[in-house]
Amino acid sequence: MSWKKNTLSYLMWMIYTLITGTALVSLGSMLCVDAGIAAWWGILAAALYMGIVGGIVFLLQKTAPSRLKFAEKNHVLLLAAESVLATGLLMLGISLRISGMEEALGEALGTSVYFEMAEVAVGRQVPQAVHGAVYFYLQLLHGTFLLLGNQYMAGIWLQAGLQLAAFLVFYFVVRKLAGTLAALVTFFFCMCSPYIIGRGLVLSPGMLYFLLLVIAAALVLRVSGRKLSVPAMIFVGFAAAVCCYVDINGGLVLVLAAAIVFSDQAGKAAEAKRMIALGFCLLSAVLGLLFLFGADAFLTGKNFWKVAGAWIELYRPEGFRLPYVLESTGASWEALVVFGLMAFGIFGFWYDRKRDWHLPYTAAACIITMGCCFGIYTEELPGFYALYLMFAMLAGVSMEQCICRKGLPADVPDYPAENQEEAAWDGSRNVSTTLAEEGQRSDYHVESDEGRPSDFRAESEVRQRSDRSAKSEKEERSDHSVESEVRRRSDRSAEFEAGQRFDRSAESEVRQGSERSVESEKGQRSDRSAESEGEEEKKVRYLENPLPLPKKHVKRVLDYSIQVSGEDDFDFPVGENDDFDV
Repeated sequence: MSWKKNTLSYLMWMIYTLITGTALVSLGSMLCVDAGIAAWWGILAAALYMGIVGGIVFLLQKTAPSRLKFAEKNHVLLLAAESVLATGLLMLGISLRISGMEEALGEALGTSVYFEMAEVAVGRQVPQAVHGAVYFYLQLLHGTFLLLGNQYMAGIWLQAGLQLAAFLVFYFVVRKLAGTLAALVTFFFCMCSPYIIGRGLVLSPGMLYFLLLVIAAALVLRVSGRKLSVPAMIFVGFAAAVCCYVDINGGLVLVLAAAIVFSDQAGKAAEAKRMIALGFCLLSAVLGLLFLFGADAFLTGKNFWKVAGAWIELYRPEGFRLPYVLESTGASWEALVVFGLMAFGIFGFWYDRKRDWHLPYTAAACIITMGCCFGIYTEELPGFYALYLMFAMLAGVSMEQCICRKGLPADVPDYPAENQEEAAWDGSRNVSTTLAEEGQRSDYHVESDEGRPSDFRAESEVRQRSDRSAKSEKEERSDHSVESEVRRRSDRSAEFEAGQRFDRSAESEVRQGSERSVESEKGQRSDRSAESEGEEEKKVRYLENPLPLPKKHVKRVLDYSIQVSGEDDFDFPVGENDDFDV
């Protein structure tokens, strides 16, 4: 999915470059200090790395046609390789989580608040929670303990299962949005990142909510399709309301909705229609959120305004704090890999002059960062988890754009909808002009089907012309008797001119005779037509016209060559006493 470049695209690129460059410089300096080297060596290494990345992107752009040809010829092979890689990463992620369960159990046993709130005991119920994600997670964890007993390991297995299921859905969402390579890179970080693995082995509502969020994103992509539809946007707004009711991170669904509305794949809708669709989406989200507040108040027996006030108080900004210190991932090399791949997007932005591939993801990362700075996220679901996943997705999108994208404006044509058929292929216009120059009439229409090159259309035109010439030759063969008569007359006239001059008086008599015969034939036909009016069963039979009819001109190639001299003189000398009438 791509977007047309505008002023916001260049602004987001500047922010993206600033974030990536600052992170690389900071990480390089920190690693140099840890290694006992001066910090400025880290700055120099970051600058050198950026130069190397720029050269690699330039080489990738030059070799793009060969990669595209290889991808077209080996589509099935690449699809099989993708399946093998995705399955291998999934197996690797499962094994890494299983190996880390014992350590996670020893560190968190007896210290989890969620375990104490959800454990099964006589006379104890699951406590009410203002945070929607916490309430639903406690209900799910309590049901698990009812089936398997109050075992902490059961909660860890539940967390790992929720995380793996969420990442599988997330893989297909990223694949739909950005492409195969972007999905594989993002899935690699999701399966192998120590930070992600650690978050999946701790009891928290984050994994359950992330699964709900990616399912909502998949439904949004499924409903929206390739054409802009107002009813679909209303459904998307309600889905965003449900996600926002559970946690404030559901606002990312609205970012996805805006990305779909203004994308190039949404069709050739006008800007006014796009704004109307987005407005209906926002209105549906607000009304849906109010409806959920009312349903909560009705089911719990509380006041509507108290439920709405509690939700607003939970996500009320606490004040702007700069700088915002990101939560430590526990591995500097992991962050270095993420931002190192993101550096490809700095140069990949200029890979395509008309299309932008990073706009909504960079905007979402900026929104999450600002939310963390204002303190709107809760302790139950901190914003750094979503921010890390967004950075991993940006790394995958950068690699997708540099390696798999064509990088030409022809990826998404800029032709208007009403003129797309005429301007799509130049081959049809060239063929029609060629036929006009040859003096032949083109009475057939060439349709512009997407995906067919113009030379194929030219070949089809040539085939149709050859078929027409064959038909004309068949017609000539059917009129062979008339042509033979003409040839006999031409031979006789040639012999007569060679022997003596043509007598004009005889010619006039022949013309009069032919006119009389034509009139007599017309009279006979009129008599026959009058007789056949009363007899419907009889068929009318006309006499064949013996006169030669004008034929359609067909170009022919002679079997022998003709050499014409430029000195030929066709003005024959005639004597003064020559009488042409004799």
